[in-house]
Amino acid sequence: MNQYVDQRGQSLATGAELGAGGEGTVLAGGADTVIKLYKVPPAAMKAEKLAAMLAWQPQRTVRVSAWPQATVHQGAGGQLAGVAMRRIPGVRLDFLTNTSERKALRPDLDWGFLVSVATNLAGAVEEIHADGIVIGDLNPAGILVDPQRGQVALIDMDSVQFADHRHRYTCDVGRPEYTAPELQRGGSLGGVWRARSSDHFSLAVILFEILFLGRHPFIAKPLAGKHGGEMPDAGTAIMTRGYAYGRDRQRYGWELPERWPTPELLPLYVQELFESAFGADPLKRPDATAWHRALLQILVPRLVRCPADRRHVHPVTVCPWCEYDRHGRYFFDPSLDAHINVGAVDPASLDAVLASLAEQVRGQLQLAEAVAQPTGPLAGAPVTAQAWAQCRWPTSLRVVGGLAAVTVVALLFGAVNTGRWCAVLTGVFAGGPYAHRWWQRRRTRLEVAQARQEIDQALAAWPPLHAAVLRDAQAWAIAHASIRSQHDEIARSSAEALASIRETAMRRHLEHHLLRCQPLAQLDASDIASLAQHGITSAADLSPGSLSDIRGIGLQKTGALMSWRRECERTFIFDPATPFIRSALQAQFTRQLADVQSAIVSLRQLTAALRRTEVTPAMQAQAAAIRPLVIRLAQAQANHQAVLSAVRSGAAG
Repeated sequence: MNQYVDQRGQSLATGAELGAGGEGTVLAGGADTVIKLYKVPPAAMKAEKLAAMLAWQPQRTVRVSAWPQATVHQGAGGQLAGVAMRRIPGVRLDFLTNTSERKALRPDLDWGFLVSVATNLAGAVEEIHADGIVIGDLNPAGILVDPQRGQVALIDMDSVQFADHRHRYTCDVGRPEYTAPELQRGGSLGGVWRARSSDHFSLAVILFEILFLGRHPFIAKPLAGKHGGEMPDAGTAIMTRGYAYGRDRQRYGWELPERWPTPELLPLYVQELFESAFGADPLKRPDATAWHRALLQILVPRLVRCPADRRHVHPVTVCPWCEYDRHGRYFFDPSLDAHINVGAVDPASLDAVLASLAEQVRGQLQLAEAVAQPTGPLAGAPVTAQAWAQCRWPTSLRVVGGLAAVTVVALLFGAVNTGRWCAVLTGVFAGGPYAHRWWQRRRTRLEVAQARQEIDQALAAWPPLHAAVLRDAQAWAIAHASIRSQHDEIARSSAEALASIRETAMRRHLEHHLLRCQPLAQLDASDIASLAQHGITSAADLSPGSLSDIRGIGLQKTGALMSWRRECERTFIFDPATPFIRSALQAQFTRQLADVQSAIVSLRQLTAALRRTEVTPAMQAQAAAIRPLVIRLAQAQANHQAVLSAVRSGAAG
């Protein structure tokens, strides 16, 4: 095992591997130190650069980064093997911009937290630039975030660009998807002296990914027939395409992706900063100071919390996250303060309560039912043959009416004016049926009114005590029906909500199956990176449509990915009793259940009041006397309805 020492010959402890990158491997050092071991022994210029960094220690940069603290050698006086840096707790920024990774890490984080991270990142870059340093290889993998407080620190600082009184030390590495287009056109980055505006470009790309939940600003949804039928990788898009979310996106062959945040989420001034950052002129790119001020002074003060879900934080009038939730795109898990007891929606428990209360006042309810007036035509009420016959205009009546009309006309006009006589006769035959229909409708309507009046008169003759019992029993019946209706609505809504939550739970399950953690023989690291640039990082993001236009992902790889998703789906178990599922139901059900419980309390009070008054034989006799009147009213209503139906269908006449 290699023994490592620093430039002073002091022994350095090495522990477990913490990560690996293009230049080397990072190991745990002491309690507050990490050690980066290079894969290839660094050249003399690199060793000189590290020595200059150890001698410099710029205070602003040291506060916000893992600035080198010592060089690492293989034994005293041995070859340079790496660099020791301050150990900074936190997670890589790309774990937070990725929705699936963020939910697995901290499901309670909201968009306001991401805005804070973006603001802190702009402030950190501002500090580093103030020391005259160009970061160069600025990308999310080189940025650590405290997941509790949102503080930001940069790592891999041994690659930054700066100058001292002897040399200009360049940054010779970079990831294409975060590198400014003017640098990519030159080929190799080795020995290239970068303008600070290249950092401004990289910073804008990262800020966009933070605010838009992992989306790359140069990758959107291709317009039909554009981009050769497939989406380019981000590096190629930076070189050959324009800002995919800008005002000129259609000119570059892009349209906004569906159910994904767009720049309209941001204040107009912040939108304009992105337009400038990704424009053609590098000198017009906003610097870190401009970004820091815009986020801190314009975006942060506009943030509000959605009253429907406390994890929905946004700066616009209507909550966009609620809208995405309604379409099944949950960027943030539902708030844990929305609870409902799914078992309380079980109809069986309510049936038992209502049946018990009804049994206690059965006599009073039968009394109310006996005299209950129908509010409309009763279902199944008999319609007499006479009523149907009255709906029609009999042929005999037509003949009689016609003869009567002839007689009247002859008497009035002396039967000398044939044309006038024919017109009058025609009017009699044509208008007679309409007059009869009007008269029949009026007659049946009067019968209904008369039947109601007779019932009212009979009830008015009841003694006050009897009338009070009847009134309370009717109020009980109305309250009972209302409770049943409310509870049925809650049960129906709850069933719909549970079906929706099952889909959400399935997506949550799939989001925990990350592509980077799942070895698939058909995919390599570049495929995983390309998928991530298009917002595909977990099994939940996979669909044939989302994969069809991505360069390098053909039918074979698509089939392998979809097969893996189906395997993940088979491991899903849905349990409505789990805390997440219970908490995901809308808070309005809790309020509705409280209303039902309050109504049941009132119904119990009505029951107790009714039980105090016994139904006497006199009450039953009065109810029996009114019952025929109720039946007569139902018959009259049915007859009237029959007349109306016949007229509408054209049966009469």
